[in-house]
Amino acid sequence: MKSWYEEGETWNGKFGDFSTSFEECWADICGFWLQSFPEVYEIFGFTEQDWEINLYVQVMNQIRKGVIGLQLYNPESKKWGQAHTQGAFVYAMYLYKNQ
Repeated sequence: MKSWYEEGETWNGKFGDFSTSFEECWADICGFWLQSFPEVYEIFGFTEQDWEINLYVQVMNQIRKGVIGLQLYNPESKKWGQAHTQGAFVYAMYLYKNQ
């Protein structure tokens, strides 16, 4: 069996502070992907008319989190105060640059 990790390496050990932010970004993107399935909305009692507005609100909320989260960025140390914030900022910047 082959691995991208050397013996004794872990995700957090290999990627450091970036690892938790990446996981948060990945989790948010998975949530958006799940929102593309009508069955997910049906579980929570949403009608077909609610789907598009719900996804729009979630995307706008994620962008908002990314912008508001800038106050948790420390430019001197070039570090984020929270992994969630960095993930939201990355997502917001992707949408901004790829609109």
